[in-house]
Amino acid sequence: MKAGINSIKIGANKFIAIAILIICSHTVNAQLTIILDSVPRYYTPLFDSVYIGGSFNNWAIGSAAYALLPNANGKPQITLNDTGTIQFKFAHGGWASVEVNSSGGYVPNRTYTFTGNADTIHITIPNWADSYTASTHTVTNTVYVVQDNMWMPQLARYRRVWIYLPNDYYTSNNYYRTVYMMDGQNVFDAATSFAGEWYVDDSLKVAQLAGDSGAVVVAIDNGGQYRLDEYCPFINTQYGGGQGDLFTDFLVNTLKPVIDANFRTYTDREHTAIAGSSVGAYIALYAGIKHQAAFSKVGIFSPAYWFQDSIYTFVKNSTAQFPLRFYQVCSVNEGGSVVYNMNRMRDTLIASGFSSNDIYNISRSYGSHSETFWRREFIPAYTWLFSNSIGNYFIEYMHSDKLSVYPNPADTFISIVHHLKKGEIKSIRIFNVEGKEQFAADNNITPQDYKSTISINLTTGVYVVWILDNNDKLFTKKFVVRR
Repeated sequence: MKAGINSIKIGANKFIAIAILIICSHTVNAQLTIILDSVPRYYTPLFDSVYIGGSFNNWAIGSAAYALLPNANGKPQITLNDTGTIQFKFAHGGWASVEVNSSGGYVPNRTYTFTGNADTIHITIPNWADSYTASTHTVTNTVYVVQDNMWMPQLARYRRVWIYLPNDYYTSNNYYRTVYMMDGQNVFDAATSFAGEWYVDDSLKVAQLAGDSGAVVVAIDNGGQYRLDEYCPFINTQYGGGQGDLFTDFLVNTLKPVIDANFRTYTDREHTAIAGSSVGAYIALYAGIKHQAAFSKVGIFSPAYWFQDSIYTFVKNSTAQFPLRFYQVCSVNEGGSVVYNMNRMRDTLIASGFSSNDIYNISRSYGSHSETFWRREFIPAYTWLFSNSIGNYFIEYMHSDKLSVYPNPADTFISIVHHLKKGEIKSIRIFNVEGKEQFAADNNITPQDYKSTISINLTTGVYVVWILDNNDKLFTKKFVVRR
């Protein structure tokens, strides 16, 4: 009898022990939810995932099983189940894109000790190692990196691709025209540019405020050492070339379908343009001629037609399958050969069947072979190519030497030096990177000739000052506020 009672007690004790183990296992192997409240604005690519790697997965950064997914608020989030103490870090790709601190320096491994309860922690990531720069970023708030390493199957290479979205992209259901641009490093951001940016995002924001319907701009980085190879389909025995066909095939057959599938763009040729400068203009013209079913407009800035004379033969032997508009511009200061070659191309286009009415060909008396010149010419080119869509305002001198702002960076005031006398200013306005008006003054406020001083109460950020004269000519300039 006692033996039976003892066996029952032993069995009961085993049951209790097992129950305790089960309870403890559920308690210790707890759940941790990690939410990234903020990731680097410059640059967390739209099509890239943010990954976590750590002691719990053998530091396998880039594993799909450890990709953070957007939560209901659109913030990257992941839930882990583990015990003890873990160490971890984040990256938006492999280890080359791991998180760094606000100065671009090393970040020690993050740690967390499981408490036995479900827990949530919030984390902010200041910068990524592969995109950190000490320079001030100047992109506006609707410029994004689509993909940091987009695969180019035609060339077996990767490339960064940027996109600018119009002011009202996220507040409307509108569809937009698209402009594809070469040398993407120089299009939007001074921090990544070779010798200054084009201010395309700032210019289009102001143009849209002035009545333009807006445009999506897709900017493709040049390939560095491969730039000349990719931007010319013909071989120059001294400088390279020969890969232009593969590059334009990438634009039309790989990149454009991705953009059209993921963004609200008009996919037809009438709403699609391509543009570039120097050898970027060379490949833009070539792409427009070769892929007439994809492009209807070509922006050609300071074209380097000297690179390979075969471009004239190519155009001569091509037929005008569709109407094409060409905006060709250079400065006389770039040399007589540049002007001669541009005029020769105009004549070749006409001889090939393209209408002279669809070719705008001009040699400016000012400027040089530089981003400063090209950014001044961008809005006139855009306006003409898309049939003066901006309405009553013609942005003639955007970002020219006729307007400067100091101090820059500014704090509590700015002085605007311009070319206007008393009574010639209709309006002065300041916009933030979202295109929202922060300051407005009308009715000839300038207190003296050629200069206006304004007290400002603006937070740290990038802004655009807009001066409209009595002839409805618009002058704009970008400046930075630091508090």
